[in-house]
Amino acid sequence: MSSLREEHAMLFAQLHDVQEAMEQGHYQAVQPPVESRSSYVMLDSRFPEVAAENMRYRKALEARDDVYRLQGRQSFASRFGTAMVHGVSGPAAALRLPGKLWSIWRDVKEYAPPRKLGGKDCKALIAAYGEGGDEAVQALLERSPASVKAGALTALARSLARSDVVSAANYARQAYELDPRPFRLKWLAFREHEAGHPEQAEAMLEALPPDMQFSESEQRQVEQLRAEAEQARKREITEKYDPLSRSQVVERKLRQLMRERNDQQALAARYMRQVDAVKLEHQGVERARAGLALELARQGSQLLSVAEERDALQRRHDELDHAQRELLRKHDALAMLHEETVRAHAVLAAQHGETRQTHDALVMTHQHAIRTHDALSRKHEDLIRTHDGVVRTHHDLVRKHDAALRTNEELARKHDAVVLANDELTQAVRERDNSLLDYRRQVEQLRWLRVLGERERRALLEREAKAREALETLSPGHLERQLQTAIRDEVGNASRQLQAMVGLLGYYSNGELPLVSPERNTWPVSPDFAVYLVQLLELKHYDVVIEFGAGLSTVVIAKAMARQAAPRRGKNAAKTKFVSFEHQDAYHAQTLSQLNAAGVANMVDLMLAPLSAWSSAGQESFPYYDYGAVLKGLAASMRGRSLAVLVVVDGPPATVGRMARYPAGPIIRQLFPRATIDFVLDDYVRDDEKEIATRWQAELQASGYTCQVAERQLEKGACLISARPRSAKS
Repeated sequence: MSSLREEHAMLFAQLHDVQEAMEQGHYQAVQPPVESRSSYVMLDSRFPEVAAENMRYRKALEARDDVYRLQGRQSFASRFGTAMVHGVSGPAAALRLPGKLWSIWRDVKEYAPPRKLGGKDCKALIAAYGEGGDEAVQALLERSPASVKAGALTALARSLARSDVVSAANYARQAYELDPRPFRLKWLAFREHEAGHPEQAEAMLEALPPDMQFSESEQRQVEQLRAEAEQARKREITEKYDPLSRSQVVERKLRQLMRERNDQQALAARYMRQVDAVKLEHQGVERARAGLALELARQGSQLLSVAEERDALQRRHDELDHAQRELLRKHDALAMLHEETVRAHAVLAAQHGETRQTHDALVMTHQHAIRTHDALSRKHEDLIRTHDGVVRTHHDLVRKHDAALRTNEELARKHDAVVLANDELTQAVRERDNSLLDYRRQVEQLRWLRVLGERERRALLEREAKAREALETLSPGHLERQLQTAIRDEVGNASRQLQAMVGLLGYYSNGELPLVSPERNTWPVSPDFAVYLVQLLELKHYDVVIEFGAGLSTVVIAKAMARQAAPRRGKNAAKTKFVSFEHQDAYHAQTLSQLNAAGVANMVDLMLAPLSAWSSAGQESFPYYDYGAVLKGLAASMRGRSLAVLVVVDGPPATVGRMARYPAGPIIRQLFPRATIDFVLDDYVRDDEKEIATRWQAELQASGYTCQVAERQLEKGACLISARPRSAKS
């Protein structure tokens, strides 16, 4: 704007000189020759140059106005801000907001040309133009995104550049209006020059940014079109201004210039008002964005609280179920113990009866012995009284008496033993009675616990029945699956919206495009796996990094390596060689575009390697990346060095076939036989990957390696196999 002001000031100074010259001619009474027609007069030799420059500046200003208008209308920030402001104006507008945001994102996102247009060269579109003209082209591009339309129209204009320069310029202008970027404006200027409009082409070149680069051929064409534009302006000035005329046209021209100056001032004032309005609108958008961020955070916290409450209820249900099973187990154990106690009590009762009978028999025997002793005592007294009469039998009676005494003593000893046994049996019976009382108390406690367990079990059954009735009432048979699906969808949607908002904030702060797309299945790597890769690269220095299956992980590794290679961090670190293989053209182009956008394309050799047959030592055949001479040359260049190699295996996809990622292990082991190798295998939740990891470990150990395996609990699972040659033990 300052340069335009300086140019206008110079123009007005030159017009002032013209006016002074005209006034001098008027005062000197110099009459112009009368002609049959009116024409303009050039009173100063500099006037044609000044008029030509004025014409060039006017066309340049018009071209800049067109550029600013298109950029303001098609820019992502303007469209996004307008959609957000309209989205908060009411409920109906808020419901239409996601569709508008999707339309804006669809227009600004880069797409590969679809198959219906003929791929990258748009051969189908060119053929449709040859058959049906412009109507066929517009019909074929009707529902395509703006970026795809712009690329297709550019390809069509390139094909018409030699045969139909006017149509080529027309389609180049349509492409620039859909995607107003500087390189398209430069290409449009060259087409306008070829179509015979050098002045308009020069004005477009003046509207380009100062740092726009030109090739040698483009520089020659720029010089040619500037020369042609200058000649055209000279012809126009020569035709418009005739030196034979001295009329009042100069005054009309001066008035016209004054009006134009006033118009420019009014236009500048209008632009300033528009700038102020845009600033106010931007502030409103910022406030709306902050409100949406708070609403998003609130909804996220609500989802987390609902998930935590559901987990707590599930844990409570599991605890009650476990307690019920534990009570049933205790009840069964107590019932068995009660039955054993009853049987033991019956056995003890029978033993007590037998002991009682034995005691009664011993008592009867003792009483019989006492009676016999009393009888013998009486007989002895009779014998003493009749001693004189029975002398002949005295010795016999003495012997019988001695025998009776011994028998009595023996019976007395037996009686004492019986009494002692009776006391012991009585003590045993008393102890068993005490044990029976304890058993009875335990049985009573078990019965009470059984009653409590039965009550709790009935309560649990009633709560379970009520829960089942509630579940059947809410959603018969499918409530749990629907709830899980709804929670998963809401959490996924919140995560995608959060990723999109973080990407936009990063774009507004540093100008970098978001690396992670909020769409599902756009990239085959999860964020937690990307963080794990960055941790590996930060904690350990690798000489070689090899990746099978390019994508977002390629950009993550390249950016981490770029940070490590920064001057303040990598003064003494050796440079790491990074090679990535991808077999799909779309992913290869998408990854390359992301690398260029992040400014780290020079950190990685991204190879497009189609799948080819690979045979193992056991004659098993697998389709795998055609690594060819790339890895062999890399291994040969580093032969003889002690290497640390990181191998990231994230491809090919499982749709290729069973054990699709197995060849990575044998290939790296054969090419780098004495290196320390870290294999990182993604998607470890699948059975194929687990079988591949087991097979790699067995083959590495059989080849003279020691292995350490670590499983990572990520979203899709990951496995790290660290293999070290046995001769290189630390």
